[in-house]
Amino acid sequence: MSIEVTRRTFLKASLIGTGAALFPGKLLAQKPEQTKLPIPPLVESKRGQPIFLTMQEVNRSFIDNLKTTVWGFNGLFLGPTVRVKNGDNTKIIYSNRLKEAVAINIQGLHIPSNLMGGSQHMIESNATWSPIIPIRQYYSVCAYQAVTPNLNGMHIYNGLTGLWYVEDEYSKDFDLPNEYGVDDIPLIIQDMRFNSNGNIVFDAEQENGFLGDRLIVNGVISPVLDVPKKLIRLRLYNASNSRRYQVKLSTGETFYVIGSEQGLLPSPIIVPTFSLAPGERREMIIDMSNQSTVSIVVGQDLGIWARTKRIFESSNDLISSTVLTLNSIGEKSLVPSVLPSTLVAQPVVQGQIIKVRELLLNNDPPGINHNKFDPMRVDMYAKVGTWERWILTAILPQSFTLQGAVFLVSSVNGAPPLPEDRGLCDTVWVDGTIELFVFFTHVSTPQIPFLVGSRNLTLRDSGALAQLVVDA
Repeated sequence: MSIEVTRRTFLKASLIGTGAALFPGKLLAQKPEQTKLPIPPLVESKRGQPIFLTMQEVNRSFIDNLKTTVWGFNGLFLGPTVRVKNGDNTKIIYSNRLKEAVAINIQGLHIPSNLMGGSQHMIESNATWSPIIPIRQYYSVCAYQAVTPNLNGMHIYNGLTGLWYVEDEYSKDFDLPNEYGVDDIPLIIQDMRFNSNGNIVFDAEQENGFLGDRLIVNGVISPVLDVPKKLIRLRLYNASNSRRYQVKLSTGETFYVIGSEQGLLPSPIIVPTFSLAPGERREMIIDMSNQSTVSIVVGQDLGIWARTKRIFESSNDLISSTVLTLNSIGEKSLVPSVLPSTLVAQPVVQGQIIKVRELLLNNDPPGINHNKFDPMRVDMYAKVGTWERWILTAILPQSFTLQGAVFLVSSVNGAPPLPEDRGLCDTVWVDGTIELFVFFTHVSTPQIPFLVGSRNLTLRDSGALAQLVVDA
């Protein structure tokens, strides 16, 4: 076989080879240095006490002890995990200590639009907003996040997001791991970029959505965690701008998926892998009773050749694909690790469809049904307590999310959804055409509508949104 090598290719290969010799250290290391997984503090509303969420700048390092300025809540990068109970009336005190205005909402929480937050409740610098939120929903995993108009991507990337759990009278009855930070672990996943000084880099103009080259989990790279020899529950939240992950175990073994954004699945589903799209929250269970070490991964790490090429070429590939490495410690429990066969006490029953809508998710230019977002225009009207059938088509594969409603996936490109995708959701990946059964949970007004649209934050900030009013 003959191989033609041009002068340009030869010079490029020579430079890469020289680079490999000149930069043999951490840049080309096959295994990044591992750090213990930080567990966000758990904040609960007890005896009517308010929940304080203070937005502020934070100095911290991600790479080689190089300090950079990021944002977060309560002195953290990202925020604490908030846990409330069905039936609570929870007061939240949002305080903005940043130098610019921010809008916040809680994705997945079933509340009227006037309590949702968003652009109608911009929190100016050095100001506060203190809504009292009635918690009236079943078990769910929500996410509080910045929703600042035209700045969604940058604000969440900088650290303005965290997990929000709603517990109900059923969720504690199931024999599932529930000791926070021990066998019940929150994981917030982002992809980020850094310059040579260790500062975070964000490009709001990156075509089709920002992609980083470093996988960051709870604010660190390639974390490890010691866990007991038993079933381990992981609650994953994809806080990335536009990157979708295919989650699996490094061993290739199967594991369980038990829940999506709006609750537990009817029963545990055994899978070798699952998709985690931007904005999605999923729950998985790994049996560590007979394993010493296992890693949760989202692909293959770059080899030395690909790492060397990065000296000369920009790339969107992740340097390391490891989400978390679990090391089991201690004695194995004498009680067998067994999951309950049934998880949902009251399965959702789809009602009568009263309307069918078709939504086209455009990306060039970004919009919904060829309409760019206009805050003065209401795009859709619906009735609270009713079901509709939505047919979504995406020209560019992307996440779709909504407020004021939940949905069941009916079909994906004409086929039934995968078993692990049949739970109640508020966010979904759209690649081609997908059909949803949508149920409207709360009312809104023309003055404070709900938002529906892309969860690709670059497209969202560019106008891939629509406004929804839900009438009583």
